[in-house]
Amino acid sequence: MGHPAGARERATNIRELGRGLVGAFRGEKVLRVNSLAPNCVYEIVETVQTQTRYRCPCCGYKTLDAPEALKLCPVCWWEDDGQEDSDAAEVRLTVNGQLSLDEARRHYIECGAAHPRFLPYVRKPQVTEQ
Repeated sequence: MGHPAGARERATNIRELGRGLVGAFRGEKVLRVNSLAPNCVYEIVETVQTQTRYRCPCCGYKTLDAPEALKLCPVCWWEDDGQEDSDAAEVRLTVNGQLSLDEARRHYIECGAAHPRFLPYVRKPQVTEQ
């Protein structure tokens, strides 16, 4: 049976994990391993690639795929336009309208959204976003 590039090396590295155990290495989370008898070499059956997430400048949770990409944070509904601490008091009149980052942060602390009108759209942060 052929192995994808690097699979044999990774399999060797997890040999000590044993059948069915969970482990993590090289940015991949091993969900399950199977034994390939008679050589007792383990093959990674399923992996989940870890993804770098960036913190929302408003709520602080890791919900963004890239910084300053004009994407909405699903936890607070702030659209990341690149505004940071150095200019947080400034109202930019861009995608976030009349909200400064400072004001959005205060709203998030008070009500759980960058502005109370966004409450129907926000969700609780996931454990992986802490």
